Amino acid sequence: MTSNVALDTYIKSLPYKERSEFQAKLVLALEISLATISAWRNSKSRIKNVYRHEISNIIGKDIFADVVD
Repeated sequence: MTSNVALDTYIKSLPYKERSEFQAKLVLALEISLATISAWRNSKSRIKNVYRHEISNIIGKDIFADVVD
């Protein structure tokens, strides 16, 4: 699994309202755009390691533990 698939799978696992809230939290915390999140989720852009670490901290668990990029 790639980091992009791991993030998309996590976001899809959230209830609809929480998806929007989580993505808004990422935008603020990582200082990125929703377009960047969309590109990550659609595997159009690679998620850098520094962002993986920050995303895991925001979630509270490492969703990238089984990632092979």
